[in-house]
Amino acid sequence: MYKIYRWKIKPLSSFITPWQSDTIYGHIFWALRFLYGEEELKNVIDEFKSFNPPFICSNGFINDYIPYFGSKVVEKNIKNDVKELEKIKRLKRIKEYEIADFNKMRKEGIDKLSLEKYLGRAKGFLESSVTHNTVNRLAGTTTENSLYNLEEKFIDGTVSIYIKLRNDYEVEKLYSALKYIEANGFGKKSSSGKGQIEIKEFEEYKDFESNFDYNGYIVLSNYVPREGDYSEVISGEILTKRGKVAEGSEIAEFPFKKPFVYYVPGSIFREAKNRIKGRVLEKIHIDPKVVQIGIPFVLGVNIEE
Repeated sequence: MYKIYRWKIKPLSSFITPWQSDTIYGHIFWALRFLYGEEELKNVIDEFKSFNPPFICSNGFINDYIPYFGSKVVEKNIKNDVKELEKIKRLKRIKEYEIADFNKMRKEGIDKLSLEKYLGRAKGFLESSVTHNTVNRLAGTTTENSLYNLEEKFIDGTVSIYIKLRNDYEVEKLYSALKYIEANGFGKKSSSGKGQIEIKEFEEYKDFESNFDYNGYIVLSNYVPREGDYSEVISGEILTKRGKVAEGSEIAEFPFKKPFVYYVPGSIFREAKNRIKGRVLEKIHIDPKVVQIGIPFVLGVNIEE
């Protein structure tokens, strides 16, 4: 059995690395290894491989707006109404919702929900290309052609990560790993001031509606399916990613993992037999100990027959 917790953080700097579940798992694993040793990390990864993970993480969501790809926008016979056509285009681009509306869609679908209140909603972040330079550590100066740009995200508000914690795994142990991340930063360039955070909340979370019958599920993480997870893809999007090992690790000289394909948060599926969805990708790096976690945080969805 699992309980749901919300880890809410406030960004104190810009971010380069997105708050994606597989990256969050990597940070937690690194923290557990540092705090509790190699054996603790091995045990945790073995439990993931056995489909009995001690914790399951979602992606990070800005200001608690949750993705849902079951949206349908009814198009009327308005071929000559330019304003209405533009409005429909904007409605179709809406994919993130407040918790109350997200729960309602999981139970009743999109048809009974008014989307117009989401028109014009601020994204909650600013993305900017920031120029940096490379420093020659021996000379202490920059060199010719040393300028390069990085896309950085400046978040206005908070980021929430939802975590299912297995009842027999120590809350204090997980929280100590989150505190380690708070102290050391998240993602690329954290050692030079990027990805700095403050934990605002870590407590049990009960606002996801669960008291209804469902025949499908929605993923809130980067999801790599396995056979028996679902009987049908209802709606969703897939992307390809090439992960990296942690900066400062012993194998950072060979940072890149093999590319993999995953479903993004908000994707919806019709249920099948597997209780724990997704899988652990192995042999994804030259170091055989390196893995990629594709086990997602899921919630039930009622899919109309």
